[in-house]
Amino acid sequence: MALTNEQIEKLEMRAKGILPESDAQELDQQLEESSELQKEANEHIDLYFALKALSLKPALQKIHEDLAAEGAFDGDPGNSESDVKVVPLKQPLQINWGWLIAASVFLCVFGIGILNFNHQRNDRLYARYASTLSEAYTADANTLGGFTQKGKEVFYYENFRKGVSLLQHNQPDKAIPLLKAASQSSNPKIQEDSEWFLTLAYLKNHDRSSAKKYATKIAGSTGHRFNDNAKHLQSDL
Repeated sequence: MALTNEQIEKLEMRAKGILPESDAQELDQQLEESSELQKEANEHIDLYFALKALSLKPALQKIHEDLAAEGAFDGDPGNSESDVKVVPLKQPLQINWGWLIAASVFLCVFGIGILNFNHQRNDRLYARYASTLSEAYTADANTLGGFTQKGKEVFYYENFRKGVSLLQHNQPDKAIPLLKAASQSSNPKIQEDSEWFLTLAYLKNHDRSSAKKYATKIAGSTGHRFNDNAKHLQSDL
């Protein structure tokens, strides 16, 4: 299965930030039907941005040629530091600031474009698993009483619930340290849930490497409550 011309056009429109949301959702549904199609789409986007960068090459080459013509690269380095010859420029160096500014703006826009695209991809991926937040562990009265006797477990549980709440309110940066602390709990329910929601918090915070690290860990734990979710997420990261 290969990308159609229409799908390619939509991918490039999304990379530019001009694809309507309805079309973006339709495109995502089509890509989700095939892992090979998703891979091809990612490769096409990488190629798209690479070609965008290459389009700047002629302008940079022109700047180099202009500087060379003005004598910026003239001179003989000699055989040692003491023999260095400084050859004066044939004429005052004139830098084409217009080209330099244009190049800087292009690189800035290009970098922002890649960043925005990656952030949008992270957000869409997070949205697939956000529903699991409603499954977050909640201790009953008897269990809470047991936590009180153990001391530290109360601390872990409170951090866990606060972390989940912050993640639900789109504050992953604040949720991360709380969930990370809660993942040290000796209670398997708190520990497992903390690890999974910490994975989602990293993803929501656009830290894909940390998200993948925890997803891989959970995917390798056969009895983990979110093992299946982690396996799917791991393959998408």
